[in-house]
Amino acid sequence: MENLLGALATQLDPEVVAPLIVSWAGRILAALAIFLAGRWVSQALRRAFRRAVAAAEMDATLTRLLSSLIYIVLMVFVVLTALTALGVNTTNFLAVLGAAGLAAGLDTLLSSPEQFGRAGRAHVEKQHNLEKQVKKLEAIYDRVK
Repeated sequence: MENLLGALATQLDPEVVAPLIVSWAGRILAALAIFLAGRWVSQALRRAFRRAVAAAEMDATLTRLLSSLIYIVLMVFVVLTALTALGVNTTNFLAVLGAAGLAAGLDTLLSSPEQFGRAGRAHVEKQHNLEKQVKKLEAIYDRVK
């Protein structure tokens, strides 16, 4: 018991603990600043993307999907950068994250392909419908004639 108390006394010595607290406080503040700034930038880019896509009159479902995807990818980078600022080794985490992202994407695509097909079909029908093509061909024919 005395050995345990002696070990705790040396570990809790103010000369040992004070530099650790100062070092970790700086790391925590840096990580927090990185996270908050990154989150703000990610949200701003997401809003800008939504405005740009709204101007292009893209499908609402596809817009939500892509803007969420952009935000999630940016936030993953922000979190990884903040963890790196804390001193956490993130190399293995990136490999696991990539494999998990690929698995989730394939699962979503394989479980509901009609959702993506419907949005794509609506876009193609809107942009390249038969009446538009006939009018374009008639205009070309009139110019050639």
